[in-house]
Order: sequence, then structure tokens, then C-alpha cells
Amino acid sequence: MDQLVFTDYVQLISFMGFILMLIVNFITIRNAGENKSVTRAKDMSEMRSDISYIKENIEKMQAQFSDVPGRLAAVEESVKSAHRRIDEIKQRRDF
Repeated sequence: MDQLVFTDYVQLISFMGFILMLIVNFITIRNAGENKSVTRAKDMSEMRSDISYIKENIEKMQAQFSDVPGRLAAVEESVKSAHRRIDEIKQRRDF
């Protein structure tokens, strides 16, 4: 019993390989979790940047369209004036 037999060496090496495999798997899983965190942080940063860009463009569009009611009123007045002139021309032609 004092001497180790070849099968004992094989069992010992197999057990050490199993322990080594568990350690490597644990390290791999832990690193994968850290990589996911980095990827998530990058994705969140990109999304914030995109949202900021969208907000800026919406503000620009609002500024462009803020004077639409005033411009529409001016167009309506112009149409009324043109309609009156057309009516005057029609009346002159009919006489």
C-alpha cells in the first residue's frame, strides 16, 4: 500500500485535470460576464448619443415649423387678394 500503482497515478492525473478544467471554466465564465458588461456599456453610450442626436433634430424641426401659422395666415390673405383681383378681371371682361 505504500507504493502507488500505475492506475493510482492515472486517477490522480485525471482528478487534477478535472480540477484544472473547473478553474479554467470558472475564469472563462467570469471574464465573459465582464465582457458583457463592457459591451452593454458601449451599447448604452451609443443609444444615449443617438437619443441626443434625435432630440437635437426634433428641436431644429420645431424651430422650422414654429412660424407656420403666421406664414399660413399670410398665404390666406394673399389668396383672398388674388381672388378679389380675379373677380374684378372677370367683371371687366363680361362688360
